[in-house]
Amino acid sequence: MGSAASHEMLRLIKEEESPRSSAARLSGSWSLPNLAALRQSGPVKLTKLVRGELDWIVMKCLEKDRSRRYDTATGLARDVERYLADEVVEARPPSAGYRLRKFIRRNKGRVVAAGVLSAMLFLVVGLVIYGAWWAERQSAERRHEKALIAARNNDRVDATLDRISAALKAGRLEEAETLLDQASQQIDEQTPVKLRERHEKIAKDWRTVRDLEDIFEERWMVSPSDTRMDNERAKRRYPALFQGYGLAMGREPAAQIVETVKRSLISEALSSGLTEWFFVKPDYQGLLAVVDLLDSDPTRTALRRAITRSESDRIAELSKKIVGSQLSPSYAIGLGFGLGRKEELRILKVAWKNHPNSFPLALTIAIKSTMFERDVIHWGRIAVALRPNNPLARYYYAVALSLGRDPKEADPANAIDEFYEAIRLAPRFARAHGRLAYELHYDRKTNGRKREAMIAARKAIDLDEQSILGHLVVCSQLVEDKNYVEAASQYRQLAKFNSIRGDDELNSAYEHGLLSGFKSYAIEPLVTGLTAAGRPFEAYRLANGKPLNLGMFQVGGVVGREYYLPARAAALAGTGQGLDAPPPAARPAIRKHALDWLNANLDIYKKEVVALPVLGASAVGIVDPVV
Repeated sequence: MGSAASHEMLRLIKEEESPRSSAARLSGSWSLPNLAALRQSGPVKLTKLVRGELDWIVMKCLEKDRSRRYDTATGLARDVERYLADEVVEARPPSAGYRLRKFIRRNKGRVVAAGVLSAMLFLVVGLVIYGAWWAERQSAERRHEKALIAARNNDRVDATLDRISAALKAGRLEEAETLLDQASQQIDEQTPVKLRERHEKIAKDWRTVRDLEDIFEERWMVSPSDTRMDNERAKRRYPALFQGYGLAMGREPAAQIVETVKRSLISEALSSGLTEWFFVKPDYQGLLAVVDLLDSDPTRTALRRAITRSESDRIAELSKKIVGSQLSPSYAIGLGFGLGRKEELRILKVAWKNHPNSFPLALTIAIKSTMFERDVIHWGRIAVALRPNNPLARYYYAVALSLGRDPKEADPANAIDEFYEAIRLAPRFARAHGRLAYELHYDRKTNGRKREAMIAARKAIDLDEQSILGHLVVCSQLVEDKNYVEAASQYRQLAKFNSIRGDDELNSAYEHGLLSGFKSYAIEPLVTGLTAAGRPFEAYRLANGKPLNLGMFQVGGVVGREYYLPARAAALAGTGQGLDAPPPAARPAIRKHALDWLNANLDIYKKEVVALPVLGASAVGIVDPVV
């Protein structure tokens, strides 16, 4: 125990720092109060007196490190004298570094452990800080890269929108549509609002041009029974379309509307659309004032006035003064209906020279050329080249190929393919189904494709009950099949189509020409077949109380058959013969018709015999006809 105490005492003397004299805890007679009393002072005052330089002198005397103590007692005495003389003493408090070194020597194990721990802590903290710095740097690089990608993408979007604008101005709608899809894919969450708004505005412009063309095309495209109609539908669509674009016709000043049109990317299309609208509905409120501001030419202004007043003579007079090369496509198209074919085509073709990329203009020329012009195939081909996916262009090109105005270019087989293509593009195009049925039924090269023709004809009738060619083909096939009862029903349906329809006068005129010829051709086999099938009353009813209209279809030089055939049917029906004998009360009138027609037939024979004895004899079968 004594040895341990001695070691602890030595350790305390060697390692533990002695307390400063001002902070020492004394007891007994050496307590602070006793010492203060001896010094005739208070404890606090005595502590303050000792604190400072006296503390430093005492602590230097008690320093553990020999090199830091006074070398001699004389050194101590001099320092005390300096203190008493208020001079700077040699003793100083231990520095922080000294105290630290002393602490480390006293607590070497703990300091080493703390150092290791601190080093590890600093390392961890350093790694965390470095990791955060590295992550921020990587994030900044990613942000920078993302910003660069966004900037490049925005540049691409901007460039694409520029290309769309150029395509719209040039009327290249398919190209504009493709580029719009491309721009839609390029736009993402990084695209600025300004570019998004520009894209939306251009897309609206594109839709407006498409709608304007759609309104024009549907005016000529299909039958009234289809979902699309002619001018009546256009009259409803134009106001809504321009209102949606921000042109409030009749509610805003004309000058304000015109200014909006001129600032638009699609100003030419809007101007054309407004002009087309005028020709569809000249009396629409405010429309004439707007069109007059868009086109101030005196002659055309006067012509528009004449149109609104329905002054036909004035219109004809002014139309001869119109210079087609000065007209926009829409204006030329508007004048292309109602002026007379010669003037219409002159204006349209001259306008075409200045607008060779105008599909509506090319299509209108193709329509107007259908029945009369030898270059009709040329115009049909142009319309298809400008708009390959337009069913109307395909239809009129097919019509041109089938008509064969120019024998060198006529191609009925290719016409059939074009009709099929028009139907593929517009499955409800009733007139195309009817025309296809007719071409298939009478295809000279393949001697008819009867089954395909009947399918097309039935479809045409399903889509349009007034499909002339659909009913004509069905009736013709029924006659060929000797199904005279059903053929007679179809023939009666055809007999109802007596007027040219206004949705397409040229097509209707052509179809009515075919109908007239067919009725003259089919009536004879129908009356003959029904009579032979035991249905003379049905044959008589087809004659409708009149002699047959055989036209140019007299057979074998035999004359008088237009009277004889219905007279024979009337005689049988009037005497109650056949499966469909009429009521007895009706028979006398039928017999009278039979006698009248037979007498007329005999009169014809008499005239033939007197005029041409040999031909008259051949007509009644006495001799063979002389060629």
